[in-house]
Amino acid sequence: MVARAIGPQERQRERSILFGLTLDLMIGVPVLLAGIVGGSLTSLAEAVRGLLMIAIEAYSLVVLRRIHRGQLVDFEFGVGKLEQMCNLIIAAAMVGGALWIAQGAVALMIEGQSHASPFGLAMAACIGAVNSFLNFVAWARVHEAAKGSRSVIMQAQLRARVAKLVSSLFVQVALTISAVASDPVIVACSDVTGALFVSGFILVIAARMFRAGMADMLDRAVDEAAQFLILRALIHHFDSYGSLDQIRTRRSGERLFVEITLGFEPDLPIAEVDRRTSAIRQMIMQEIAGTDVSIVARALA
Repeated sequence: MVARAIGPQERQRERSILFGLTLDLMIGVPVLLAGIVGGSLTSLAEAVRGLLMIAIEAYSLVVLRRIHRGQLVDFEFGVGKLEQMCNLIIAAAMVGGALWIAQGAVALMIEGQSHASPFGLAMAACIGAVNSFLNFVAWARVHEAAKGSRSVIMQAQLRARVAKLVSSLFVQVALTISAVASDPVIVACSDVTGALFVSGFILVIAARMFRAGMADMLDRAVDEAAQFLILRALIHHFDSYGSLDQIRTRRSGERLFVEITLGFEPDLPIAEVDRRTSAIRQMIMQEIAGTDVSIVARALA
């Protein structure tokens, strides 16, 4: 199989993910060390979340590269489900990390005070500031690349980058409070608050990703608005066919596939049947962007 040439927009999307992945690798280990050495649960939670998603981002990049190079053409209905699978994997990883963070926060809450050293907390706060800046740079790069893209992978990456940026900013506030506070109880409260926020925010984003991905994976019927537009086109061309036998729809990512079976008079010329079905197909495709319409014509008994 000969790989097809990729366009500038596709290359930009690949580079945006690779750029963010590189930044995550650069800052992930220092944040983890700051959490372990400094004893900050918030910093450790941020590190676990970041490192956990590095493998998922790498997998998404590999899939996206194969899609852009036409190496997944064996999928009859496109690669939307494969993209949704990446989406669900990211969400599952985020849920696992969130639950682990929450467990550590509850344990620290029960203990009631933090044993982190002032130097360790100051180091964690400094590294957290660098992490926030790099997350902003990575978000800006992915946001620019995702403009106008209907790719589920790119949208999932953008949502994940938003989650990283917001959580890292909140983490920075919590780490700063922990670094300047002298009371171990205040330090513990700030640490627990930061960790629970990271955990809760990740769970919200993951829930949204699950809700969007599972509907397509289970072939849920298309929304009523799309069904109405399909029926309106068929009613508009009601005199063009003899019977409406079947309408089948399915989604593959953002792409909608419509298969319609129509009956025509047996003595109708093939050219006329093709003209009528083409008119119906064009109207549906104009009404619903990104639609693949297939019309099966059969002879009436």
